[in-house]
Amino acid sequence: MLALIFVCQLGFSQSVESLISDFKAAKGATVMSFPKAMMQAALAETKDSEEAAIIKKVEQLTIVVTNECSKEVNEGLSAKVKALNDNTYEVISKEDKDGEFSIVLGKKDGENIKEVVVFAGEGSALVLTQVQGNFEPADIKGVMDIAK
Repeated sequence: MLALIFVCQLGFSQSVESLISDFKAAKGATVMSFPKAMMQAALAETKDSEEAAIIKKVEQLTIVVTNECSKEVNEGLSAKVKALNDNTYEVISKEDKDGEFSIVLGKKDGENIKEVVVFAGEGSALVLTQVQGNFEPADIKGVMDIAK
């Protein structure tokens, strides 16, 4: 019986990369990608020096919103997010209360963080935010602010 539970768990768990692909492929999902050049344009608009310092380090920002997806698609994606099992990412924060959840993951390269991924859900909509760049640990709060 324990072996069957383990096999089922392995079958349902997946990597962050495959989950991101699932979000992007979901029927009705809105995908927005902002390469470094577009981030530099945003830099011209910001007045906050701390925010500007973070934006300079962003290589790519991708946001996927599923509010136009069916309830079944959102429930399936939500279940996959909550069952996520990927050792290549470190959990930075995780909350699940009152019908809302968020999971913030970071992918390190040595001491620096190369990617921050935020999964957030509320009711019938999910949001995935992927921020790629070269961030120091002290930058994470600023990266999370950009991701929200």
